[in-house]
Amino acid sequence: MSPLIAMPFDEAARLKYKQGVEEHRPDGGDFVGDPYEEAYMECLDKFNYYRDIERRGRSVPAFMWAAEKASAAWIKEQIEARP
Repeated sequence: MSPLIAMPFDEAARLKYKQGVEEHRPDGGDFVGDPYEEAYMECLDKFNYYRDIERRGRSVPAFMWAAEKASAAWIKEQIEARP
């Protein structure tokens, strides 16, 4: 199990970000890519993780499915609204 799971969420998020920067941007440069598109892809990934959880016999609460769809919808609106 990842040690991040045992940490408070905000602390784990900061550490995960730091690890990502060290791994993907060792020079400390800016993020390369579109954060909206990356966030949308993460929503799709999480949705598929929920499917895997349910295939393993555990139920994912309806609010989690709805929250992921709502997040993805907002992100998609932002992408489509760009000039």
